[in-house]
Amino acid sequence: WVASQNGHTDTVTELARLGANVHAVEQKGQSALMVALEGGRADTAAHLLESLHADAGALTSYGASCLHFAAGAPMDADSPCRVVELVLEHGGSSSLELRDAVVGWTPMHWAVCVGNESAAHCMLDKTEAAGPAQGERLKQLKRDVRGVEEAPLAVFRGLPWHAKLDAETGSVEFMAWSTVRAKHMCPPGAKGYYEIEIVELDSLAFQFGFVTAAFERERGRSNIGVGGDDSSWAVDGVRQQAWHKLEGKTTKTYPCEWKAGDVVGLACDLEAMQMLVSVNGSFDAPNGLVFELDASAAEACLFPAFSGKTGTVRCNLGDRPLLYQPPSPSFSAFYDFDRVHVERGGMAAAAQDEA
Repeated sequence: WVASQNGHTDTVTELARLGANVHAVEQKGQSALMVALEGGRADTAAHLLESLHADAGALTSYGASCLHFAAGAPMDADSPCRVVELVLEHGGSSSLELRDAVVGWTPMHWAVCVGNESAAHCMLDKTEAAGPAQGERLKQLKRDVRGVEEAPLAVFRGLPWHAKLDAETGSVEFMAWSTVRAKHMCPPGAKGYYEIEIVELDSLAFQFGFVTAAFERERGRSNIGVGGDDSSWAVDGVRQQAWHKLEGKTTKTYPCEWKAGDVVGLACDLEAMQMLVSVNGSFDAPNGLVFELDASAAEACLFPAFSGKTGTVRCNLGDRPLLYQPPSPSFSAFYDFDRVHVERGGMAAAAQDEA
């Protein structure tokens, strides 16, 4: 699995010779072939398919196919359709109209999302859409992608299928390391509050907090979560760290251990320039004041944002009754603040209706 992910074809061959099961999957059902495709490891994927007879029709536990992973792979500028064509040649065409259970997207949506329009056309050629109908289908795919990216709560670093979001309940189930950000913003001089209920604890890390507008969207796998740079602040009750990278220093101790069922309250005061945290309504130590915010936050606005790899949380911006009180009545729920339009770079710009 790891060898496939890193494109080490010789190692994959040797492990298979020693009896490794080429069809084995990890916790969420991803096979060695899927991770090779996801990383754009075309040579390794070809070897798995052609020499080791990996199953091109396999599905993950959340309904994503090998063709989905091929379509969402980093684009090879010289051969943008190669990994998609590999899967199609080995029986993957049965997955063309299959929708994953995370975003409800087909492999063609995945290709459009990562900006690989050539791969989308390659797959559309295998469907019933042709001529003008294909052009209309591509426009609809782009509208679907834009709708997800511009939702009030959306994956901001990572890819849309890295977290399963339920807009009605605020539920977020992390499928891979990613960051979710809200569009509601606390303006300069105001005070904002929101809550995250931990439904299923991520055993590795949760980073809950705030980001400025300088915290840029990243489409693709991103290792930098909330608090990992100088434009964001976070608390992590799994590793018991408070995160903010400033002058080379990234973390400080946050001696509070979270558990499933806890409700973490997150408050930003852009008058006093502070970030405050509560657990189950208590702002007592080790919670309460966690960060004195630096000047960059005072000049801009703050957005709710949180990162995780596994586990499930429920984010409440105030569109539903909050479970606990903010630090004082002068704080507003984030839902009461204005929303901003999504930053229109990269795929968002490419996904205009009439592109």
